[in-house]
Amino acid sequence: MMLKYFLYIFSILFCQLLAAQGSLNINVIDDDGKAIEYANARLFNPSDSTVVKGAYSNAEGEVEISGIPYGTYYLKITFFGFQDQLVDQVSFSKSDRKVQLENIVLSKLQSQELDEVVVKGEKSLIESSIDKRTYNVSEDMTTLGGGLTEVLNNIPSVEVDNDGNV
Repeated sequence: MMLKYFLYIFSILFCQLLAAQGSLNINVIDDDGKAIEYANARLFNPSDSTVVKGAYSNAEGEVEISGIPYGTYYLKITFFGFQDQLVDQVSFSKSDRKVQLENIVLSKLQSQELDEVVVKGEKSLIESSIDKRTYNVSEDMTTLGGGLTEVLNNIPSVEVDNDGNV
């Protein structure tokens, strides 16, 4: 008999806990009014900045976050290539358990345009293959303006004496 009363009281308390939660609906769009899919919307606790709940937007830009405990939070919406949006003071209580925010507009980040890009290919100083080693004299900055003797002095495994003999 006691177990029956305990289960009855427990079920009432559990139902009240489930009812003590709110939901949030948002539409995320860009500057042109197009829906942004996969935008990240997160509710944060203002006292310690921990994430309470979060969700991603669907193909229509709609975000629905449910099961939010009563309280006051701030909302942050982010998406790659767009400026983050912050909404302060999003409150949930018994009187307004379901909150519908207006369209959240994310603005595109300003891009940097380059005047020109120069792609320069360089050979390595020494190239090794199966049957030979090639020394690229044009890539050796120490031999610019020098003679053949200075070039040969810089090549590994080649010895040149003071008279220029190899």
